[in-house]
Amino acid sequence: MPKILVTGATGFIGRHLVRRLVKQGQQVQCMVRKSSNRQHLPESDVEFVISDFTDAASLGQAVRGCDTVYHLAGQTSGSRATLNLMNARGCQKLSAACAQQTTPPTLVIVSSLAAAGTSPINHMRTAETSAIPVSNYGRSKRAGELAALQHASRVPTSIVRPGIVFGPENTEVFPIFQSISQLHLHAVPGFSSRRVSLIHSEDLIDLLLLTARHGKRIQQSQDGDSSATHNGIYFAADPQQPSLHQLGRMVGKAVNAGPLLILPIAEPIAWLVAGCAELASHVLGISQSFNTDKMREAFAGNWINSMEREMHELGFRPKQTLQVRLDQTADWYRQHGWLPSSPEHSVGPSS
Repeated sequence: MPKILVTGATGFIGRHLVRRLVKQGQQVQCMVRKSSNRQHLPESDVEFVISDFTDAASLGQAVRGCDTVYHLAGQTSGSRATLNLMNARGCQKLSAACAQQTTPPTLVIVSSLAAAGTSPINHMRTAETSAIPVSNYGRSKRAGELAALQHASRVPTSIVRPGIVFGPENTEVFPIFQSISQLHLHAVPGFSSRRVSLIHSEDLIDLLLLTARHGKRIQQSQDGDSSATHNGIYFAADPQQPSLHQLGRMVGKAVNAGPLLILPIAEPIAWLVAGCAELASHVLGISQSFNTDKMREAFAGNWINSMEREMHELGFRPKQTLQVRLDQTADWYRQHGWLPSSPEHSVGPSS
């Protein structure tokens, strides 16, 4: 049976991917650090390999004999040096380890829409649109993509760029649900209603599996053909990419909030609060996702992309509408005590 390696297996997306692969009866190997918390993984059904991206020998051992590698490990916040170390150097080291194998595995890299940047005015972003990341995080993820290209002539490589990922167990999007549920308040950056790309974790897993099985692979261009490096890059988003105002109302419906106040936050105030939060996280020595780097993204413009390539080449279709996926996520939060129970609220069918 082919062996599959998942890096970042203990993370939000990683644990959902591992569970799906185990459910399918796949032979799964999870690359973890000694300090990794494995409580969300089915330990009896997977094999663990202790490794990190600074140890070339253990990386080689981790990818040896694998048919497919899903690279999800990375850092979403931190200093520029930390982001580059984890997101750029990590991707470079892993792709190099794959290239050294006698039969290199298929490498599916989970990057980010932040690596591509905001969409041009009045247009949805495509793989052909020049990547112009606006944040340190986005630049580090783009650097990881470019590092993988160095080995693409030997390693069959595809890149997936998700937008905002949400779903059961997600903590980063939860504050939106919490604020709307408890305060009936939805704070948005600025006074223009920017549009955003979102995808439910289960739909993202579907797309990753389709990419591994049927996706095109990036080729190093030898003759200046730019399409060679565009093929094999896929976005991950629900086709409905709402404005932040619309998203607030959709979440309000999911949590049965009733009347909702949409509160625009002026840019100077947002930067001040983010700066204070970043300073506090530095003093306390903790990672904080609300920081000035995220403000760069929040005020940069629309984060939307076309899904035509993914639908045409991979046959990707979300199994449920975005509203149903938000309903299901709110229901999970209620069932697990993250949100107050709401007996009168019913969710859509599960996938």
